[in-house]
Amino acid sequence: MLENWPPAKGPKPKELDRREVYLGAQPIRRDFKFKLPANMRAERGALLSAVLEHHHDKSVEEKVGAALIDGADARFESVVRSGKFAYTAERTFEFNHSIEVISRLKVEEASRMIQPVGARHGNLESEIRPRQLRVRLTYPLTTGVELLIRPMKVVDTLATGKVLATGLRMTLGYVAWMIAMEYRRIYIDWKQYGVWGHGIEDLYLERIKIKKYGRAEVFIGS
Repeated sequence: MLENWPPAKGPKPKELDRREVYLGAQPIRRDFKFKLPANMRAERGALLSAVLEHHHDKSVEEKVGAALIDGADARFESVVRSGKFAYTAERTFEFNHSIEVISRLKVEEASRMIQPVGARHGNLESEIRPRQLRVRLTYPLTTGVELLIRPMKVVDTLATGKVLATGLRMTLGYVAWMIAMEYRRIYIDWKQYGVWGHGIEDLYLERIKIKKYGRAEVFIGS
């Protein structure tokens, strides 16, 4: 814990200035095809009808492949198997955060500021064990992305540059930031992923459900 240095004590000596440097880990990802569930098909159909009505041009209609392709990518699976999974109980965390806003934050800002609903009142923790999480992003996409989120490294340093400590951490804000940054990447290359509706500014992170053995379900609303 950083030493408390109130203004009444005068200027804080430079040698006591400390800061934490957050280093996010590069995620491992793979793309996959999937069948749209009924609720997503209905929503996509309604949005597509609205687009066609506005444009009066059927050439804007995009085609959604029905083939289900879920083959394992060798490199991805080898990384998954090499990871240490230590989540033995399921946990669900509720959020209400804009994906687009989160994606504009720095990793340290997101880690400290983005918390589950109720976390500030002590009802929920905002940090989990530093183990990798495997999540799938499918909304509002035709081609999904499976993402392996690995813990970030946090380096505690003095102003002089001396490193006091390093460690791995996994805050829920960091997990949310990694998801948001992946959506930013997806929306830049939206044709490849067949984004069928909603701008990134419409998307909200609503829930993260951490399941056993490092899997997590992400619920994105609009």
